[in-house]
Amino acid sequence: MTMIMIMTAMTTKMMVIKVIVIMMMMITIIMMTTMMIMKIMKMVIMMTTMTMIMMMMMMTTMTMIMMMMMIMIMMMVIMIDDDMPRLLFVETKIK
Repeated sequence: MTMIMIMTAMTTKMMVIKVIVIMMMMITIIMMTTMMIMKIMKMVIMMTTMTMIMMMMMMTTMTMIMMMMMIMIMMMVIMIDDDMPRLLFVETKIK
């Protein structure tokens, strides 16, 4: 599904916007899968594969920079998600 969307995005003039939308979709998909898996290692592997696919699809520097930014945000979000329950738990224990 996402592949077809990437292909259509390549042909259109509004490529960048569509790419952003696709990235958002990909992030949501990845988030769903990681919520099930909850392992950062698998997350990293998935991210590298995603970037590889993106590189294959479009070699433009702009999209690559955007992808890297997305990955950074993703990683931060996952780290926060991972640490939040533990922090809350510690807080409740202290009280």
